[in-house]
This record gives sequence, structure tokens and C-alpha cells, in this order.
Amino acid sequence: MTNELSITVTARRGIQSVSARELHQKLGIKSQFTHWFDKMCEYGFEEEKDFKAISQKKLTAQGNTSEYIDYAISVDMAKEICMIQRSEIGKKFRQYFIEIEKRYIEQNTAEYKELRSKSKDIRKTFTNALHEHGCDKFYHYINITNAMKKPLGITAKKGDMTKSELAKIVAAESLAEAVLYDEVGYYQVKPTCVNASNIVMTAITENKQRLLA
Repeated sequence: MTNELSITVTARRGIQSVSARELHQKLGIKSQFTHWFDKMCEYGFEEEKDFKAISQKKLTAQGNTSEYIDYAISVDMAKEICMIQRSEIGKKFRQYFIEIEKRYIEQNTAEYKELRSKSKDIRKTFTNALHEHGCDKFYHYINITNAMKKPLGITAKKGDMTKSELAKIVAAESLAEAVLYDEVGYYQVKPTCVNASNIVMTAITENKQRLLA
């Protein structure tokens, strides 16, 4: 049983949905999927409003393809289903969907879109700085990016970051870029970038302490 707290959320025409089959699996439901889903629908969910049937194909062991039905269910429906399960994993997934909704709403604000655009510009110049210091391979970029995200407490990919996370990485990349052009050598690139993240996080922490004092 796979119960890691993640699930694919798809946005179509401004509506977020998840796979009912994937939710069934992640919740660790023992009963057969179609029986379980029919039972869930008895709670008043409506087709075309709360969920939509989707025909899927899969490869059989004999090398043939077979069709099966899945359902794209709204995040609101998914939250209610999680609550109905009355299980610890159901509670956790319900909270997970609440956070997903909050992030989706935030990412569609004008402020977030402006910051996202700025982050793309900063990323381009920061990447150029890395290239000029000999870090021009894909693995360089990935290793440095992951190392910079760690002190900032960021685990999400850039497209999924909250506004706060995005602001932190933008500040760290801007600072790192400025220091890199101060004649930093190849072997100092990664430590310089990580130090930039540490400086940003320290500044944030100290500012919070001053505000609470």
C-alpha cells in the first residue's frame, strides 16, 4: 500500500481535480474500487458537477490493451471523501487538499504572478553567472539549486512554491549572483550559493524576532 502524502492534482478550466482511483489507493481502501466509489456517491455527489467519468487504457500482461473507467473528482469532493473515511490517513489527506487549494488560490493572484515573472528573470541571470564560473552542466544546476533550497526549508519545485518560498529563493539567487561576480572561483560557487541562502534565512529569522520582541 502506498500512502505517501502526495497525489496528482490536475487543473482544467480553473477547476482542480484528482483521480478517484489514485485517491482510493492512497487512502489504503481495502474494498474493490467500483464498489467503494458507488458507495461514496451515495453521499450526494453529482456527476458532471462533482465528478466526471474518464475512460482509461492499460497494457495487459499479454501485451494487449484494455479499457477501464476512472473518475476525475473535484478537490472539494476529495476533501469530503477523506473526511468520510474517518481514518488518520483520511484526515491527513483532507488537510493536504486544503493546503493545495490555498496554494492554487495564491498562485492565481496578481502579486504571485508578478513575483513568478521576476523569479524567472532572476533565474536566467543567476544561471548565466553559474555558467561563467564553469557550472554549465545540468547536474551542476540541480545540485546547487537543491543545496540552496535546503537552508530555506523549501522542498517544492519552483512552479509549486508558495509566495513566501518564492520570495526566499529569489532573494538568495540575487545575493548569490552578486557575490559570484566578485571574482569567486569554481570551487567556491556552491558554498557561496548556500551561504546566500543562509544569510537570507538568518535575516528573516532575526526580523521575526525583532517584530515579536
